[in-house]
Formats: sequence, structure tokens, C-alpha cells
Amino acid sequence: MIHKILTVLFCLFIISCSSTDKKNQKKILENDKAIFNQAVKEIKNERYDKAIEKFKSITNEFPYSEYSSQSKLYNAYLNYQINKFDEAIILLSEFISLNPSEEYSSYAHYLLAMCYYVQIANPDRDGEFTKMSIEKFEYLRTKFPNSPFSKDAKYKLYFLNDYMAKKEFNIAMFYLKQNAPSPAITRFSFILNNYQETSVIPQTLYRIAESFLMLGLENEAEKSLKLLSINFPESKWTVELKNLLNKKHIVKKQKKSLFQRIFN
Repeated sequence: MIHKILTVLFCLFIISCSSTDKKNQKKILENDKAIFNQAVKEIKNERYDKAIEKFKSITNEFPYSEYSSQSKLYNAYLNYQINKFDEAIILLSEFISLNPSEEYSSYAHYLLAMCYYVQIANPDRDGEFTKMSIEKFEYLRTKFPNSPFSKDAKYKLYFLNDYMAKKEFNIAMFYLKQNAPSPAITRFSFILNNYQETSVIPQTLYRIAESFLMLGLENEAEKSLKLLSINFPESKWTVELKNLLNKKHIVKKQKKSLFQRIFN
């Protein structure tokens, strides 16, 4: 008889615990949802610092909640909005590592790339930020080609590559102005090999031809004119290079003629 009573009491205890767990779980979820909604309201009222704190409390207190990953993404976006890029990068990296195939992963990759992109104007680290943003945008386009963010990434990549090409071009021009055609040619060649779809290509072809002419390599300069004529027939640099080579031919012919008259 005692054994039967103990069995019944044990069953009642299990049922009671199960019921209590369900109530607690429901309460936790309700609290989680309430905090999330409050945080969203704070965003609408532009009280970003308060919203960040609420989203933080969700990720800290309810790490397994359905709102946890969304809160981390919201937090990253808010830190991005208030120019706390290092914090945003940390949060986005965590989100991506924990949710590689989540619904919002493409947006997380896009926002991560943007964290580097908007810092390019920093003169101390612009090269580092440019390379990182190119890497992140290219990954986004490869991993999520059908994402709505991939289209914008394409335009951002064009700008970034153009930016890098112009930096290389300025260095090459520095060498050229210093009457150092060989290092200038190295830099111009790097642009032609690595930044083929950028705006500086026509002038780069002209300037590399100019550098070759300084070294007396007229045949190499002629190759640049052929590339310009085929790819950029309407460019002013094509016309400029034709005029430059024509002048060189005339001068060369005049020198030859003068030498022949003197020799005769």
C-alpha cells in the first residue's frame, strides 16, 4: 500500500514539475518578446543607446530564444548607425559564425562589408579598410548571388577598385614626374593587370606609352596605341597618344634627314 502511495506522489511531482517548467518557459518567452518589442520602440524613438541595452539583455539572459539572434543583428545595425564600427564588426562576426545559413545572413555579410566601406576616408587605415571591404563584398556576391544586397555590392566593388586604381596611378605619376620611367612602368603595368575595368585605364595606357618613349622603346608605345584604338577609340587619350607618336616620328625623320645631309 505504501509503495502505491509513493508511486502516485512521485507521478504527481513529475506532473507538477512539468507544469511549472512549461509556465516558466512561457513566462521567459513572454519576457523575451516584451523586451524585444520595447527595444524596437526605442529605435523608433531614436533612443539607440537604450535599444542597444535592451537587445543586449535578450542575448545575455535568453541566449536560446528565437529573438536572440535577431537582437544581435539589431544591435550590430545600431552600433553601425552610431559609428561604433568595431562593436558592430564583432557582433556581425559572431552572428555569421553562429548562423551561417540563417535567413538574414546575406544582410549580415553586407553590413559587415559596409562597416569597412564607410571608413575608407580614414587616411591612416584607408588601404586596410578598402581591402577588407572588397574582400567582404566579393564574398557576399559569391555566396549570395541572388541576394538583393548583391546588386549594391557590385556597384560598391566598382567604386572600390576604381579608388585603388587611382591610388596606384598617382604613385606611378609621381615616378614619371621624377623622370623615373622604369618604376612608373611597373606601377602602370600593375594597374593594367589588376584593375582593367576602371576609369583610369585609358590614361594609364597613354602614360605607360609616354614612359616607354622616355626609354626609347617606341615599339612598346605603339602597342599601347593599338590597345587604346581598339578599346577606347573615342577617348581623348587615344588622340593624344596618336599626336605624341606622330611628333616623335616627325622629329625622328627630321633628325635622320639632317644627319644624311651633313654626312653627304
